Amino acid sequence: MKLIYTALLALPAALATKGVVTLDDLTFDKIVDGSRQVLVKFDKQYAYGDAEDAFKETAEKLGELKSGLVIAEVGMQDYGDDPENKKLHDKYEINKDDFPVYKLFPKGGGAPLDGPKKADGSKDDQKGALGSFLKVNAGVNTFMGKGQIGAFDDLAEKFTGDAEIGRAHV
Repeated sequence: MKLIYTALLALPAALATKGVVTLDDLTFDKIVDGSRQVLVKFDKQYAYGDAEDAFKETAEKLGELKSGLVIAEVGMQDYGDDPENKKLHDKYEINKDDFPVYKLFPKGGGAPLDGPKKADGSKDDQKGALGSFLKVNAGVNTFMGKGQIGAFDDLAEKFTGDAEIGRAHV
C-alpha cells in the first residue's frame, strides 16, 4: 500500500513539463500580472504529439538560457459538465479545436499577443515557428547554442540577411 501511495504522489511530478509553470483558474492572475513577460500555452489537460514535444523542447531550451521569460501552460479537461480551467479558456476565447494556442502576455500588462497557430508540420517546423515568434516578440532567441554570444549571432544574422552588405565585404 505504501508503494502505491508513493507512486501516486510522484505522478504529478512525472507529468510536469521541465521549465514550465502549470497554471489554473486560481493561480493564473498571480503569475500573469504584468510584472514579467509570460508565454502561456492553452491546451488540453494531458497534451501529446509533435506540438507538445516542440513546446517541451522550447521550454527546456529557454530554461537553459536563463531568460526572464516565464513559460506557463493552462490545461483544460475535456470531460465533465464544468471542466477545470474552462473559464480561463473562455476568457481568452480559446477554442479546443485550435489547441495548442499560444499567447504572449507582455511585461507591463496590456493585451496578449497571439502566438503561432496550430501547425500540421513536423516537430521541427513547430519548434521553429514558436522560436521565431519568441525571438521577434519576446526578444528571446531559442536558436542559440551553448557557447554562442547573442550579440554576435544578431550581427551575423544582419550581415547574412542583407545581400548587398554581404557582397560589399566579399
